[in-house]
Amino acid sequence: MANGMAIWNLTLCHKEPPCHELCTQRETFELMEAAANTIEALAVKNQQLKKQPKPYPLLPPESVFVGQMHCGDFYNRLSASCFMQGTRRWNPGKTFSTIQEDFRLLLKSLSLPPVISAECSWMLVGDSYALDGEEKIVQCLRQAFEDLHQKPLPLKGHSSVTDVCRLVNSGKIPAVLWGFGTDTGHADYEYVAYEQLVRSCRVALLTVLYYLHRS
Repeated sequence: MANGMAIWNLTLCHKEPPCHELCTQRETFELMEAAANTIEALAVKNQQLKKQPKPYPLLPPESVFVGQMHCGDFYNRLSASCFMQGTRRWNPGKTFSTIQEDFRLLLKSLSLPPVISAECSWMLVGDSYALDGEEKIVQCLRQAFEDLHQKPLPLKGHSSVTDVCRLVNSGKIPAVLWGFGTDTGHADYEYVAYEQLVRSCRVALLTVLYYLHRS
């Protein structure tokens, strides 16, 4: 099983153009203040998600994450626009549309002044899914791992999005995720240790053999 994940893109804009910080005649709600309030609200939401009851104990908790924020264009100018981007991950049982609506209500609760607009767009990366631990493919993977490494492979979920979610949800095909880890994922220098590559391939191949033998 795995959490679903979508990327959100939030843009805050001030109706007035940027200007020097000493232009005090501009009586306005500063965009930077609105951005700070938004970041704080998202942080509070993330903590609430971590503390909510876990219907799927094998999965990591739901989350809302801020990956980047760009606000302003010079050190002594009032900002006219701010761009934020991050992720929202959720457990099975929720839909992408409910996640979007929840985010919309969070932004509405900020009560931004009329001089500031907020526009949010989304990109669905992959939906959540759940798979019975007794499925044949799951049992074959665990057996292959145990036979090769002489220790059991615990059942657990994950938050990485792969094509497994599409196989399970759209294709109705029981599938599991098995790979090389994400220790260097999205780093400037991504790599997989050769030893890990060999170990993972051995488990995958033995899983296939066990699956075909039990068919």
